[in-house]
Amino acid sequence: MNKAKLTLLPFFCSGFLTAGDLPASREDTSKAPVKFSTGEDLLPQWGVAMGVRYASVPYASDDKATSDIFPLFYYEGERFFLRGDYGGVKLWEGDKYGFNALARHRFTDIPAEFIDKVNGNTLDMGLQAFWKLDEQSQLQFDVLSDPQGRFHSAARWAGDYSKPNWRFFPELEIRFTGSEFNSHYYGVDTYDLSEGIEARARFKARRRVVSNLHLEGRVEGAWLGSEASKSRAVEDDFAYELYLGFGFYDGDERAEVSTLEAKPYWRLSQGWGTSSDFQNMIFGEHKTDDGADVNVTSIFYGHPLADSIFGVPIEMYITPGFSYHYSSDVQDSSTEWVLAFKGFYTFPTPWRLRLGIAEGISYADSLTYYESSELEQKGFEESKLMNYLDLTLDLNIGDVFKSNKLEDLWLGYGIHHRSGMYESSSAFGDISGGTNFANIYLQWHGEF
Repeated sequence: MNKAKLTLLPFFCSGFLTAGDLPASREDTSKAPVKFSTGEDLLPQWGVAMGVRYASVPYASDDKATSDIFPLFYYEGERFFLRGDYGGVKLWEGDKYGFNALARHRFTDIPAEFIDKVNGNTLDMGLQAFWKLDEQSQLQFDVLSDPQGRFHSAARWAGDYSKPNWRFFPELEIRFTGSEFNSHYYGVDTYDLSEGIEARARFKARRRVVSNLHLEGRVEGAWLGSEASKSRAVEDDFAYELYLGFGFYDGDERAEVSTLEAKPYWRLSQGWGTSSDFQNMIFGEHKTDDGADVNVTSIFYGHPLADSIFGVPIEMYITPGFSYHYSSDVQDSSTEWVLAFKGFYTFPTPWRLRLGIAEGISYADSLTYYESSELEQKGFEESKLMNYLDLTLDLNIGDVFKSNKLEDLWLGYGIHHRSGMYESSSAFGDISGGTNFANIYLQWHGEF
């Protein structure tokens, strides 16, 4: 089943990472934000998860179900937050009430015959108000719009309950949909529908397996409302979805900022495009097409989260980045934005060597030569949003020159990778393929 691609940037506010770190209200992070002190002395909550989503298709189609594999990211900072399928900026928060600017990803599960009319993945943006009922629950009120101005709103009760090694997240929601929203998503721009009311119930559970590793699952059922059932394009006014995955989350007890040894970093790199596969590049292969001059310059900021995971000294960072792809005879100039979580392990060699691995998402305003060429050869449509991997190996310059002044400077080689996860994710366009860049970089940890 083909699905439409998601073409909007879900991390529009990543620049707020440098503002500082506070816990904040709510919901699907590894710890209940309302249970923690809001003092600036605590490290932010964070997590990375990967899972499989299975959902019914309520439309009149031979496709009765669909599945996706997709990553989820969690972060609670002073102003910026990521909470799985949504993120945003904290505008104001008091003891009981607060307001957020919000961007929420919404799956529509559109069958192949309707994707030319309806986008199957959408980023809705708007405002959220919340009222904390107690330490375990709150009421939330969303007013959101898709990129074309089709409005909907929601009233939601959300809970967050803990037992030893378990977390539970029940939700009950009523959604109010406008006529343009219903006519487009349920009427597929063919049948005119009026305003409507939907109802949803969700239950998510998370089980700690060992240390930072958790298993998690979610079940959701939705009544799409009487207006949706009036559309001949909709076969069933009830839809459901299941989710099963695993994640890595911060520890049970949040440490103070003063105890963190990892330092913020800035990385400046110069890269060259290649037609080689990711796995071949690991062993040094770097093929290029004749006349294909493809270069990129990028800058990344790394915000420290933890000094270790699983009891191993792996420094964890959340890292937003920007890349500028230069114009050449085979491509126009373009820009790329990245948001990822990255871990570093330092080998105790005389000259310290460090291995880094990042997982995240990448949004490009247009595709580069090698990426567009590969997708065209395979017969796939372009997707601006892709999964992102970053593999690096660097050497400490301070050790090489025996200089304390340079002990925070690293010189390295890296592979910058964008891909569609082997046709497994509608969020990334249901495509197989992508692009790779070899990078040489300098990375500085600490203040300038």
